Amino acid sequence: MIPQTIINKFQLDCLGLNFSVLHDQGEYRHFQLNHPESSLNIEIITWPHHVQITGSYGYYLFSISNYIDMLKLLSSSLTLAGFRSALVPEQIYSPTVKFWNPTAFKKAVYEFLDNNLDTIEYLLNDEEEQNRVNAIRSNVALNVENISSEEAANHWISTYDYQNFHFEFFHEYDCTSFTNNFMLACLAITHISKLYSATSQERAQ
Repeated sequence: MIPQTIINKFQLDCLGLNFSVLHDQGEYRHFQLNHPESSLNIEIITWPHHVQITGSYGYYLFSISNYIDMLKLLSSSLTLAGFRSALVPEQIYSPTVKFWNPTAFKKAVYEFLDNNLDTIEYLLNDEEEQNRVNAIRSNVALNVENISSEEAANHWISTYDYQNFHFEFFHEYDCTSFTNNFMLACLAITHISKLYSATSQERAQ
């Protein structure tokens, strides 16, 4: 889900933007969004199996061999994960798409604890294990708040050993967030597709 703050920024960016169809021939299309009084500029080029966006939000190339009209696919209410999976392979793991985020890391740590420690309610008749679980949670909470870099996080996870508890298989948890520019680019693709559909309907009337 795209945060409301990013949606609000995109809506502000769109105020006063001019939409132009520079080329329109089947799956070969060229669209432009620009602002006459600012440097904001977004261009989308499509060709069979591809959608490319360049400009103020960065460069992203989407391609899936099974889909001829990628613009139609990308504008069909895809999630951010869906947009990411449609990127060309060399961009899927690019830091311009997702980046390590301390907030996401802390969320993943607590999710790991929930998945790997029994709840106090479940341990109602085992006071010793209750104390162990509480001690682990307290120790983790005390330490995780001081971690602000990916390097420090990886070291802490790999060396954690408290009350015989370890973060095994923590690599399966996602500690990244989508970049603002990638989210804005996804919104721009959806927006331009809607504008294109509207102008196509007007021309058909």
